[in-house]
Amino acid sequence: MKIFLAFILFSPISFAALTSPYIFERTTESNGLGSYQIEQEVSLTVAAETLLTKEVWLVESNGNSFVSVYLKKDGKDILAAQILYRGTQKFSSLNKSAESISAEFIEPLFFARVKNKPGFTDILARLGVPKEPMRLGRTAGVVNWVFGIASDPDSSTLQPGLWIEQDQFVIRKLRLPKGPELSVEDYTTGPHNIRFPQTRYLRWGSNSAQIKTSRIVALSSLKLNQPKFNDGNLSPAAQEFYSRFR
Repeated sequence: MKIFLAFILFSPISFAALTSPYIFERTTESNGLGSYQIEQEVSLTVAAETLLTKEVWLVESNGNSFVSVYLKKDGKDILAAQILYRGTQKFSSLNKSAESISAEFIEPLFFARVKNKPGFTDILARLGVPKEPMRLGRTAGVVNWVFGIASDPDSSTLQPGLWIEQDQFVIRKLRLPKGPELSVEDYTTGPHNIRFPQTRYLRWGSNSAQIKTSRIVALSSLKLNQPKFNDGNLSPAAQEFYSRFR
């Protein structure tokens, strides 16, 4: 009994950490404070086609965001698309009307803030990722809080789930209901306490995307504007990625 009590008193993970709301709040705290500009290099392999793009994200403190997509061609960045995300709607330069944010748009999990809506759990609900049950498990040799039903080892169907590193409270893995799987290799630390994925991989079917963060800048003020309509220069492979996961 004394040994058990000592474990409760001195364990680095308190009993409060065993509740999913506490874990989600700690994870959201890693998303920083204020507004940011985040630059990413995306390497797409879709249907045997390989394509490089550059993304420049503008993220407001309320979680709304705007991305400019550039094609890498002959050493130059050529603007191909712009997308504004506001609440549950997105406005794309490739479309003339607003549409609902894709059910597989993962990025807001890394933009959510503790007191904002939609919050972390709202985003999980849109993605179709369960908040319960919770258990401990490993991925890439790291102990994680795992949310969702464990997949049957005798079945080819994998259950959706979320893996949050136990000690650091950062997302390490995410699996969506239709099979796409995101894995985060490492994190970088930026201004205003943000911890953002440095390198991550998204895989769906035989397709994949490597996303590498190259720059994070804190912004003192930010106003997101509507994207200007254009017909874009995105190939079918890029269009699949940007319509489905962006």
